[in-house]
Amino acid sequence: PLLALILGSPSRLVVQVVPGALLEMTRSIMRSTFSSLILKPVYTFLFDRSDQATMELYAKLVKAREMNAVVVTNPTSVKSFVLKFIEVLHFMELNKFKSSDGGAGMRLEQFKDNGNSVEAKLVGVQGHWEDAAALMWSTDMKKMG
Repeated sequence: PLLALILGSPSRLVVQVVPGALLEMTRSIMRSTFSSLILKPVYTFLFDRSDQATMELYAKLVKAREMNAVVVTNPTSVKSFVLKFIEVLHFMELNKFKSSDGGAGMRLEQFKDNGNSVEAKLVGVQGHWEDAAALMWSTDMKKMG
């Protein structure tokens, strides 16, 4: 909690990455720490490769950064988000070279959402991750067993 307090600013998102088994405990510790004397919101970022980037996700991260909030997540969610981002970039690249008969680039259409392309949302969300301060939990499994 002390690092999250020190590193947080309206221009930097603070992301705490913990193992999935410790996510709930970490979130409750952060919420109890930042609920009395020093008020700081705590958000949870859960993302799966099958999830779509939405404007709600983008707005949540913008709000978290502006409010100096702490975003708690697990490595799987971060990896899934980065892989989804790379997948969308790949489909965007394929779309550039789309043949007139439809070709492989047509698969990009699955990423369209109400006229707003998901790749733009992902790029926006990715921008918030790039200037973020990541607090990573490291566990040496050999010492634990």
